[in-house]
Amino acid sequence: FDELSNLCQKRFLDPLFEIKRLLRLSWRERRIRVLKTIVDEFAYNLIASKKRSVTEGSPLGPDLLSRFIDHAEKTNERIPDSELRDVIMNILLAGRDTTACALSWTFYELSRHPDVVGRIVDEVESTCGVGDSAEYTYETMANLIYTHCVALEVLRLHPPVTNDPRYALEGDVLPDGTRIPAGAGFDLCFYSMGRKENVWGDDALQFIPDRFLDEREPSPFKYPVFNAGPRMCLGKPLALMNMKLAMAIL
Repeated sequence: FDELSNLCQKRFLDPLFEIKRLLRLSWRERRIRVLKTIVDEFAYNLIASKKRSVTEGSPLGPDLLSRFIDHAEKTNERIPDSELRDVIMNILLAGRDTTACALSWTFYELSRHPDVVGRIVDEVESTCGVGDSAEYTYETMANLIYTHCVALEVLRLHPPVTNDPRYALEGDVLPDGTRIPAGAGFDLCFYSMGRKENVWGDDALQFIPDRFLDEREPSPFKYPVFNAGPRMCLGKPLALMNMKLAMAIL
């Protein structure tokens, strides 16, 4: 999967990749086809296994794929296997490496700011409890206000997706007057946007979770870590929940 992702990423640097893909002219495109077959086989086998569980009356797990299949069964909706395959691929692409990256940067920043760790511990103990009696539930996670701010601050300085290329379908003008002609390619650099002093102030490069205490849900156009507009990242609540849960437990 990692090799397939890496090879697909290199297509962005090759202006002739569509011709090469169509005619299988390069080793990269032939390798992509082989790897895609392997990944598809894995996904379809997983889907078939889940569907067999439904047929046999076995309980489905709490994973997202099981929830899709279970909902389809209850509503008599037919979801093609190809669509379920896309769900699996989306989870792998959007939720695996990004979560690992976010947690890595979280503990990097916590190791540099013991005062922040102390405030997290105090909040977790007062909200979730201590020891074996601690409750790490959806409700208690939602009440971890300062811990939530820590997660936001980590992602502001260290967004797992640092940039996002886009192509303009139509000509447009940015708020600062920059003209974008139709068909032009441009890059949204979330890493830079999270460190701009004219947006975040003179302390933009400093790790200060308190900046979010009065703004727990900043405007996505100011804080575009999870994108903005009608195509916001569907995994935002889950990502923040995972970060808070990891900090709370550890």
